[in-house]
Amino acid sequence: MDWNKTESLSAMTVPNGTPGFSVSGPPPSPSLEFRGQNNEPRVTIRPNGEVELAPGLDISEASRLFWQGLADAFPAWRASVLAAANKENNND
Repeated sequence: MDWNKTESLSAMTVPNGTPGFSVSGPPPSPSLEFRGQNNEPRVTIRPNGEVELAPGLDISEASRLFWQGLADAFPAWRASVLAAANKENNND
C-alpha cells in the first residue's frame, strides 16, 4: 500500500484476501469513566449528560469517585483546591 496517496479503506485486505476491518457506523461518543480497584466501571458519564452507576453504588460514593478521579487526573488542580480550602478555613 502506498501511504502517500488516498485509497479507499474497502480496498485494504489482509493476506488471505478477506477484508481486514469492518465499518458499522460512526464511532461511539466518548464517555467519562471512573473505575474501581478491579478496573470495573463504577461511574460512567455520557456526552448527553446521562450518568450510569454500577449496581449497588449510591450517589454519595459516586460523587466521591468523581472528585477523586479529577484530583488524580489533575494534581495541580487538586493542589489549588486544597490551598483555597486551607486559606478559607484559616480565615474563619
